[in-house]
Amino acid sequence: MRQIQSPNGFFGLDVALGKIPGYSPWTKFGYNSAVGTTRETIWALGSDYEWPAAAASMTVSSKSAADVASNSGASVISIMGLDNNWAIATEEITMDGVTGVWTENQYIRMLRATNESTGQDILDQISVGTGAITAGVPAKVYTAVFPDDGQTEQSITSIPAGHIGILLGYYYGAGKSANTAIVELFVRKFGKRFVNKEHLPVKEAAGYMQFPVPRIYPEKTDLECKGTATGGSLDIAMGLDMILCKV
Repeated sequence: MRQIQSPNGFFGLDVALGKIPGYSPWTKFGYNSAVGTTRETIWALGSDYEWPAAAASMTVSSKSAADVASNSGASVISIMGLDNNWAIATEEITMDGVTGVWTENQYIRMLRATNESTGQDILDQISVGTGAITAGVPAKVYTAVFPDDGQTEQSITSIPAGHIGILLGYYYGAGKSANTAIVELFVRKFGKRFVNKEHLPVKEAAGYMQFPVPRIYPEKTDLECKGTATGGSLDIAMGLDMILCKV
């Protein structure tokens, strides 16, 4: 086993600073404002997330015609996902309002979108997805950014090719409600089915679950945080603290 030298003597800090070759932070977080009694993904669009079945070119579009370089809204959106080889791919998209702008890459996973405009806020939901675009929203949305957020809020992720994912822990929170939230973590190894790895009841509380022994996931593994309310609906947040390691 190779020896890891931590220049500052604090492994997490040195990973964040990029001082340990082959290791990088991989943190994902999400929020769902209205989780009901049917299990839902913890992401800003609510409902259950639909994973891409194959790599595809995607479009980036807004529900506002003013999210465009020549107007007052967001002009540049940075996206990050995994390409058809499951390698990390990023690009910047110059927005054209409700009209979809095609990505240069094909993506098998779409993991994040961020507003990179200079001094311009997002005016309405910006979506990255596939299929026909109606009022600025594609038929299938794989990530979305909303006004005031600045970046995607979705607690799903996938491990890139040539890496392992090291899960250090996760945070969770449930808003004030007479009902209890059930927070869960589902994991799917490549070619397999999702398996529930965490099941935790939470009532009007927030916390952090740290693993004394980190969990290791191979390349192309999907992780998805989900939630359920025992009655009515409530808001749930979850996030994953991970490190990627090249292998």
